[in-house]
Amino acid sequence: SVERLRESEKMAALGRMPSGIAHEINNPLAGLVGHVELLRLQAKHDAETRARLETIHKNSQRMAALVRNLLKISHRSDGRVVQVSLSKVIRDALGLRQHDFDGAGIEVRFDSSPEEPWVAGRELELQQVALNIISNAYDALHGARAKGRLVVETRVDGDRVVATFSAAGPGMAHPEKVF
Repeated sequence: SVERLRESEKMAALGRMPSGIAHEINNPLAGLVGHVELLRLQAKHDAETRARLETIHKNSQRMAALVRNLLKISHRSDGRVVQVSLSKVIRDALGLRQHDFDGAGIEVRFDSSPEEPWVAGRELELQQVALNIISNAYDALHGARAKGRLVVETRVDGDRVVATFSAAGPGMAHPEKVF
């Protein structure tokens, strides 16, 4: 159908977008990281300047890791249905938001089945679904007075693979908006 074709084209365009953004960020970021490394090697900085350089270094390393994840995600998705490790997809999606959870004091626990949970699917689309759920959990937990905990589990249950996202917190204000 025409609607399915449009949706497929939209997903393909979304799959290419992270790669373009990551490449545009990566070049100036590499220069920034290099300059910070050179400055850190100089011993003549006072304690306050050294602390600021360490903060810049730590944040630039975090940005570089995010760029690497974006490139990894965009390069491994060509729109074909393949065998995908659901645990890896969820672990990568959690990695994209881990800093936010850490900064908000929200505990995240990921328990993966000892038996690798493989599913047939499009990796980028599965990761977008997982990231949406994780982002919704973050929004719900971050807005709460008592920060909660997000627990994500994957398991093989007979011929099915199950992913469970549960949060110990206030719940969502608008659960109908999950997807």
